Amino acid sequence: MLYTEQLAAFDNIKDFLSDSSSQVFILKGYAGTGKTTLIKHLCDFLAAIEVPFLLTAPTGRAARILSDKTKLSAKTIHSTIYSPSFSDFDDEEKEDEILLFSTKSDNEFADTVMIIDEASMISDKIDEGSQLQFGSGSLLKDIIAFMNIKSNNNNKIIFVGDPAQLPPVNDPLSPALSKDYLKENYKLNVSEATLKDIIRQDKESPIISNSIRLRESLEHDCYDNLDFQESYEIIKLNSFDDIIFSEISNDRVIITFTNRRALYYNLSYREKVPNFDNSKLSFGDRLLVISNNYKYKLFNGDFVYVEQIISSSIETREVTIEGIEYKFEFIDAVISHDDSSKKLNVKLLLNSLFNDNSSISFKEQKALRILTERLEKINRPRSYSSQDDKIEYFEKLAESPYLNALQVKFGYAITCHKAQGGEWKDVIVDFNDFQSYINEFFYRWAYTSITRSSARLILINPPKISKNEISTHNEFYQYSESEYYQVHSSIKQSKIIKSNDEQKGKSDIRKTLLIKTVEQMLKNIGIRTKLEKTAKDYFVVKCFNEKDSCLIKISFNEKYIITAIDKEFIDNANEGLLNKCIFALNNPKKIK
Repeated sequence: MLYTEQLAAFDNIKDFLSDSSSQVFILKGYAGTGKTTLIKHLCDFLAAIEVPFLLTAPTGRAARILSDKTKLSAKTIHSTIYSPSFSDFDDEEKEDEILLFSTKSDNEFADTVMIIDEASMISDKIDEGSQLQFGSGSLLKDIIAFMNIKSNNNNKIIFVGDPAQLPPVNDPLSPALSKDYLKENYKLNVSEATLKDIIRQDKESPIISNSIRLRESLEHDCYDNLDFQESYEIIKLNSFDDIIFSEISNDRVIITFTNRRALYYNLSYREKVPNFDNSKLSFGDRLLVISNNYKYKLFNGDFVYVEQIISSSIETREVTIEGIEYKFEFIDAVISHDDSSKKLNVKLLLNSLFNDNSSISFKEQKALRILTERLEKINRPRSYSSQDDKIEYFEKLAESPYLNALQVKFGYAITCHKAQGGEWKDVIVDFNDFQSYINEFFYRWAYTSITRSSARLILINPPKISKNEISTHNEFYQYSESEYYQVHSSIKQSKIIKSNDEQKGKSDIRKTLLIKTVEQMLKNIGIRTKLEKTAKDYFVVKCFNEKDSCLIKISFNEKYIITAIDKEFIDNANEGLLNKCIFALNNPKKIK
């Protein structure tokens, strides 16, 4: 049964479907307004009138959730619109050559409606940081090209999404949910409808009521009033250490702002669970796929589970390029996919498992390809080689277990962008590491994070914001000793090191991270820094902008917590810049 607002939106969609000049429909809907129910109703309607449709979502988990809720088959966008394409290249010395997956022809899909859920995640930015390129590099552009809606008016696209969620990384807005953007950039005829009313069964949900306050702040562009209300569903805690876990649960996720904290919580979480071997990758581990992988049909943001470790030890391979040595660690395993009960034998790349990088760098990707060519004796064609030789080269790379090793991180704690499109019964949201709470980005981040929960929500150090003050339990981000150690551990280390030299190394790491934290805080307000001096209990940094410079001295105690911030004498030091730096470091939550 549809409610009044849903029925009005459905009538708008039917008008859109019967209008040959309309190409795109945007269905916006906030949490709890019944978007998925309307999608199910629409699919039943299309089936009844025998109109073919494709049901898709950006990630495997989002597609599975959509399938579960609609009882229909849903696929990822990537698996729907892309296929391998073995591109030509002109220069035999071009080491940055990519593997290209082109947009499929639309011939298979005439008179078809493509329905895309979680469309707020779809980017129109070209991803230039990978040696694996899908289509043009812009997902939105490729969707439009795949459906060929400009020349074939019988094909249509329906984007469905929540306008209060985070936009794609590095995008100021969600382009697939913007009527003006699609009109201006793609010259499309776009219709839209928005669901705002909470459906009856969700009206009393504390999670939904908190999300409404965030959404209303976004609608009114007002970011000076926020106080999460506790209830039987929502618990507020000061620290992650206050939580006791009895077992690993696949229906629980920890959401963080930074990859660094996600790493710490991933390792800490595995350490907290009884009878779980946290010293190495283990049976039952949940992993997050961090790079698209066409060989295994797994994509960035998908979750997989370790069913078996096949290798008796880690396989380490090294390659030197232009005087730089690159090391890669692999392990063979059997995994299952979040979207399927089917098990896959895969080679896992472990380089990102125990560090806080979002993925391996472009240079590392290039080195991995060259390593693959050498290991598997794949001869790189010359510019004058035959097309058959070139196709054979790309086919071998596309099947290589090394080049296509699945890139993963632990999947218990993830950043909010990685959590988008997912839903879990237990969601733990960590509010640490923000330099400012009083802006649109934070409210979108908070809204997206808390609406990942379907049952219980634990909030760690949430801020209380009013016009007069911002209060949190932790006024300055403090790295714990276990965090400093664990962030820099490796898969082969299982015990804390005790030797004096190693303890000194750990202290150096802690000081370095503290310096990096200060540098980042100042960078956030447009101030560049240079480390001038470091000592046992303090360091001095030079701060400068385009016109002025100054020196500040940062003192800290044995726990690497800042105890004092002082001015250092320098000729022609700018007093205004000094005060700005000191204020920023003393009041990290007040920076806007």
